Amino acid sequence: MKKQMTALVAAVTIHSAVAQSVSFEAYKIADISMASNGQTLIMAMGMIAQKLEGDFVQKGVSAEVAQRFGRELRGMTPTDYARTYAALVSEHYSADEQRALLNFLESDLGKKYINSSKPDSPMTKAFGQTLTREVCKRANLTNREIQGVC
Repeated sequence: MKKQMTALVAAVTIHSAVAQSVSFEAYKIADISMASNGQTLIMAMGMIAQKLEGDFVQKGVSAEVAQRFGRELRGMTPTDYARTYAALVSEHYSADEQRALLNFLESDLGKKYINSSKPDSPMTKAFGQTLTREVCKRANLTNREIQGVC
């Protein structure tokens, strides 16, 4: 029990230290990013967790520990992702760069760009169709072979 409490106190301390160093702009940038890409990220995390679990086991980590890690990763929420992303933004961009990036994302062009990356946007659909045609071409697949997908 004492060991668990020590780990909990350490986690809270680290989270508080990280949260204090994260700028308002970084949180806003993360919120904007998660609003457009959060659902895609959540879907991808299931596949990423599964891959990491396998990688961990191959490296000698017990299956139980690997599965516990995977469950925790799958259980993360968009808010968890946003906090993590905000911390990275604060770490990798200067205060001036964060303000400039936020100004762009909140501009008309920035909003258009963000909206174009949503899974159901016309741009994303067109990208998927174009990419599918390119893959079919590279693999020498015909529409008949792949049932009209190409």
